[in-house]
Amino acid sequence: DFRFGVGVYYKPLLSFEGKYREEIRNNRNTDNDGYPEKIAQNDINNEGLLNQMGFVYSMAYSLGEYTDLNIGIDYSLLNADISQMKTIQWTQWAVDKVRAVNPSYTLPNFTEETKWDLSGSQMKLGTSVRLNPRFGVAATYTMKATLDRDASYYRYRDAYRTTAADSVNTKLSDDYTLPSEIRVGFSYFPRNVMRTVFNMDLEMVKYSDVMDVFDDAYNLYVGVEHHIDKRIPLRLGFQAVNSYLLNTQQGVDSQGNAVTLYDTKKIITPMITAGSSVQLAKRWVLDLGFGYAWREYEDLDLFGDGYYNDRTYTGTGYILWPNTYINLQDRGWANPDKVRENYITLNAGVSFSW
Repeated sequence: DFRFGVGVYYKPLLSFEGKYREEIRNNRNTDNDGYPEKIAQNDINNEGLLNQMGFVYSMAYSLGEYTDLNIGIDYSLLNADISQMKTIQWTQWAVDKVRAVNPSYTLPNFTEETKWDLSGSQMKLGTSVRLNPRFGVAATYTMKATLDRDASYYRYRDAYRTTAADSVNTKLSDDYTLPSEIRVGFSYFPRNVMRTVFNMDLEMVKYSDVMDVFDDAYNLYVGVEHHIDKRIPLRLGFQAVNSYLLNTQQGVDSQGNAVTLYDTKKIITPMITAGSSVQLAKRWVLDLGFGYAWREYEDLDLFGDGYYNDRTYTGTGYILWPNTYINLQDRGWANPDKVRENYITLNAGVSFSW
């Protein structure tokens, strides 16, 4: 009636990877099949994974033919090596264009790079109970994890006119917080000729553990697995997950002191999922999963338009922009962008049992 299990694992917990490229072109028209000239290129290159290496231990006790009590504990070590770089590079066409007016004119390139090392640990507790042939309940508690973050920050912008080069190179040391999570779920096994299971989870993520400006978020996960001919499972699911977008800006308080102002935007991401399993051989099983998600939110430009105002760097009128009636300036929250995202996730796994 008593069982126990142990295990070890190594997996990525969070991904910081991403690439973004944006071409900046002027406002020349497209007469005679021409194309507006490219004056600058923006890039964001992020690399790094927060990896998790853990040990798990579980105990189970059979209280009856269909009644089981399970308790588990998970302890893991977390570490990451992350690099985030943001650059603005003027094209040779733009450089030659302004130098043709005055050889002393300079267009400043920009580079900003942050490198961090993360290290720490996390603990997770869980329990599940099979109440009877039809119902089961479970709960997990993931404790708040405070990771040590050691970082180096580098920023450089070339000099122009009477403005000196902007150069910053510094070391940073602070904490990186993963919020605690509480998740409760239940399973329903209906009386059915074919094996069918309904699952639903409700999760609370305590984002207030990270900063007081965040509210705690609640996420929903529901799914059903139905076996065809007692051996081919079909899975369908839906989830609604909340996350936050944090923006900061500098301001002053009532006494005129400089302060940092925080603005948070909650983003909900619905996702529809589907999947199945294929028996490859006697002890080998291939699992396949598919997800489609969408979301919409408001945000500021990743690169402010004011940087491409060549009048700032020459002290004269526009040289790179044929239409001189434009007003190049950074947009604020009075006129943000509306972002619509759609993305697809694919998962595949092979398991061997003996």
